[in-house]
Amino acid sequence: HAHTAYYFSVFGQTSATTCTLETAAGQKKIGCKACAGHRSHGTSSSAGTECLNVGEEAVKKMSENYHHFCLLGVCSEAKGDTEQQCLPSGLAVECWKPKLSACNS
Repeated sequence: HAHTAYYFSVFGQTSATTCTLETAAGQKKIGCKACAGHRSHGTSSSAGTECLNVGEEAVKKMSENYHHFCLLGVCSEAKGDTEQQCLPSGLAVECWKPKLSACNS
């Protein structure tokens, strides 16, 4: 069947309760913030780490196993009180929310 492409991106909004999404290039972390239950044990990402630039509300609206396109980015450096951002790289990847969240496994 044909895939309907929905691009999910919310600039500056990088927190999410779902930690990762599955992509055509493997599992990718959403944003750069620490995520409780993620295998990184709640640490934020290092600068330059690849991330998905997807907002929390967009992830909540994603249907499980329904394929979308997400914008890829790289994590910025954390400076002082400034939170890391997932800076868009201009690339997109097919992405989907698995039936079981990576945070609950």
